[in-house]
Amino acid sequence: MDNTVSHPLRAGVAIRVAATLLDLAIFTPLLFFAAANVGRWMDASPVWISVMIGNGMALLYSLSEVAFAATPGKLLLGLRIVAADGQPAVSSALLLRFLAKHAWRVCALVAAVSDVLSVRLIAAQFGFAVFRDSPLDFVTLRAVGELALLGVVAGFFLTLRPRRQTLHDLLSDTCVSRRTFSLAKRGFEPVLPRPVLIESVEQRISP
Repeated sequence: MDNTVSHPLRAGVAIRVAATLLDLAIFTPLLFFAAANVGRWMDASPVWISVMIGNGMALLYSLSEVAFAATPGKLLLGLRIVAADGQPAVSSALLLRFLAKHAWRVCALVAAVSDVLSVRLIAAQFGFAVFRDSPLDFVTLRAVGELALLGVVAGFFLTLRPRRQTLHDLLSDTCVSRRTFSLAKRGFEPVLPRPVLIESVEQRISP
C-alpha cells in the first residue's frame, strides 16, 4: 500500500522566466530555419513571413501545453500545468488557458493571412463593408490582438502574488506546479541498541 503524500509547489516568477528562456533557445533556431526556407519559394515581404511563420510556429510549439501540460522548457525544469487544487488539469482547462494566453497570436496570424492577395480578391467580391479602406484590412482585429498581448504581459506579474497565478491561469483555474516531493506516512521509529549476549558478558568477568 502506498502511504505517500504529494506536496505540489507552485512555480514563481524566476523559474517560469527561466523556462521561457529555455523555450526561446529551442524555438528560435527552428523559426530561423523555417523562415529562411519559406522565403526562398514565397514572394512575400520579410515582415509578412516573420509574422506569418513566427506566429504559426509559435502556436504549434505552444500546443505542447495542451497535449503534455508543459512546453519543452517547462519539462526540462520540472514544471507542469495542473489544476488550481493540484490535481491534473483537464483538457478543456488546458485549451482555455492556451487560447487566453495566445489570443494575440491568433489575431496576428489572421491579420497576416488576410494580407494574401487572393483572400483580398475574394473578400472584394463579397463586398465586405466591415473592413476599412481595403478588403480585410481589419484594424479592429489588430487592436484586439494588441490588447490581448497587453493582458498577457500585465497578467504575468500576478505571479508575484502568493497564489502565483497569471491572468490566463486564473481564467482557466490552473497553475504551474514544480516537481513534487513526497513524505512517507511513517510513525516514530526509535533507535534500539544492539542486543548483547549475556553469555559473552559472563565469560569476560569470570576469573
